[in-house]
Amino acid sequence: MIFRLRNICLLFCFLSVTANVYPAVFNCEVIRYITFVEISHEKLITTDTIIMRINNRSGDIFSAIELNYSKDSPITDLSAWIEDQNGKIIRYLKKQEITESSAISDASFYEDSYVKRFVLKHNDYPYRIGYTYKTTKRQFLHIANWYPILGFDVPTRLAQLIFISPENYPVNIREHQIKPAVITHASGITRKVWTAAYDGTFSSEVYCPDISGILPSVKIVPTDFFYGTTGSTKDWESFGNWQYSLINGLDDLPQNEKLFISKMIEGIQDEKEIVRILYHYMQDHTRYINVSMDIGGLKPYPASYVSQNKYGDCKALTNYMKALLNYAGIKSYYTLVYAGTQSRRFLEDFPSQQFNHVILTVPLEHDTIWLENTNNTSPVGYVGTFIQNRSALLIDEGKSKIIRLPSLQDYEALEGKHIDFLLQKGMNSEITMRISYRGLEFDRLNALHNQYNLEDQDHFLRKILPFPNYDLKTWKLIQKDRDSSVITFVSDLILKNILQKAGDEYYFAIFPTEIPDFTSPKLRKLPINIPYPICSSDTLVYHLPLGTNKVSIPEPADLSTRYGRYKMSSVREHNTLTVYREFCLNRGFYSLEEYPQLFDFVSAAKTYDKRKFIIQ
Repeated sequence: MIFRLRNICLLFCFLSVTANVYPAVFNCEVIRYITFVEISHEKLITTDTIIMRINNRSGDIFSAIELNYSKDSPITDLSAWIEDQNGKIIRYLKKQEITESSAISDASFYEDSYVKRFVLKHNDYPYRIGYTYKTTKRQFLHIANWYPILGFDVPTRLAQLIFISPENYPVNIREHQIKPAVITHASGITRKVWTAAYDGTFSSEVYCPDISGILPSVKIVPTDFFYGTTGSTKDWESFGNWQYSLINGLDDLPQNEKLFISKMIEGIQDEKEIVRILYHYMQDHTRYINVSMDIGGLKPYPASYVSQNKYGDCKALTNYMKALLNYAGIKSYYTLVYAGTQSRRFLEDFPSQQFNHVILTVPLEHDTIWLENTNNTSPVGYVGTFIQNRSALLIDEGKSKIIRLPSLQDYEALEGKHIDFLLQKGMNSEITMRISYRGLEFDRLNALHNQYNLEDQDHFLRKILPFPNYDLKTWKLIQKDRDSSVITFVSDLILKNILQKAGDEYYFAIFPTEIPDFTSPKLRKLPINIPYPICSSDTLVYHLPLGTNKVSIPEPADLSTRYGRYKMSSVREHNTLTVYREFCLNRGFYSLEEYPQLFDFVSAAKTYDKRKFIIQ
């Protein structure tokens, strides 16, 4: 639907099956949301029925409905209608009012993904929209992945998941933040019913945990399944064996490419160097395009397909890179992971399809290299914010297992600044900046530096400079080599109003470090998850105006807690004032109970950072 769940950080405030007192008026509210799931004759049949009330003109945006589907799970028995506030049907949706189109994304060459759209709108408020539809699947990995809401700011008065299956049909069920199902048995059929309600009061918070760990949900997977081939969710080894069967035999390379590879690595004994050479070769001769067709987009295209067409998605490119290394005699492993800057809650005790990305694990004698194969500019072996510090499934015949990808360390996320300020009374100040970016900012600037033209780069860099009033004279981005995980931004600026006059004195604020803004502990509702360290090390050199006699320098700061550290000191030599500063906010998951201590640390660091220097 147009207001379907999105993977963003929002606050789950309440879920109950009892009567609730709701906020006064919502633009839209769901009266009933019933999902009926049935296993019948080895088919998965799902019927959704939704009735929602549009309370005012602002709620009309919810009258535009989108239903996504694929060829292997087409939508049937679609019916929709408008009711008045008493439930009397005003009119039904006409067939010609439904549009259908491909849901292909910009980065895709082909996707087996489609969408049905329709709009049901009335001009007498409040009114209701009801619709019901069915999907049928013959092959499936999930039976249900159910969240009892349609929109974060849309309350649900009543939601039910009803699951019907033969009594001897084995499934694994994961309930989260929801009351257990009511279970009945009759005539060889098992019926499970989950009931919930939601009050629609979500709000975003800085560094909140993954939303899937906050919202109520029910996940149901078959213990044994057929999806392209037979598989099992009994344990991760069994699930990995199924994935292995999908990729086995797809590492075929054309003979001419094998000959070319042999020449490239001829005489090279160092395996790490061979990995680097072949990784660069793959990056330089392929590009990422999503092609989701076979077996729901979970089976990669053969290496020969990528070799011939020079493109593929993460599965195909990883399989191709695996084939290159295999031909060179280097063992590597297809590895499934859920990628994203904020890691997602991983259910290690619930073997199932929990992944959206594939990378390659290459264990060497003294090291292990992880290869991101969809990014043509990623340094070899670079584990960035997109995949760091999370569980992954390494696929190995008969020995698949959960592994942990490495975490970014402080030095790998460090932002280093060296800034020279030429201060002049009553005049503009000249600044020379040299900022070295790692971690998340490297990920962003690496893409900017290698994938955008100079005009776009200039536009972006001007937007992120932390000055209210400046003139950017020159700038450049420097990357030592393609395998460096550091990008340096060098610039010359004219900055206005650094020195502020106060009587016979002048003062200036220290160039601020970037410290996240957190809300008061009284307002915070969610735990905190900082996925990687946020660190900076700065050297700020202020060339004081000629004739400066006295400088009032703040006392040194040295603050260290389990949440991070902040240090600042200043040294004056002749007409130069140098400020040394370090800040680091540690990676970690912090409970609401300890949030006040984290907030106190951040607040103290900000207070130190706002101090001023006075000169005469």
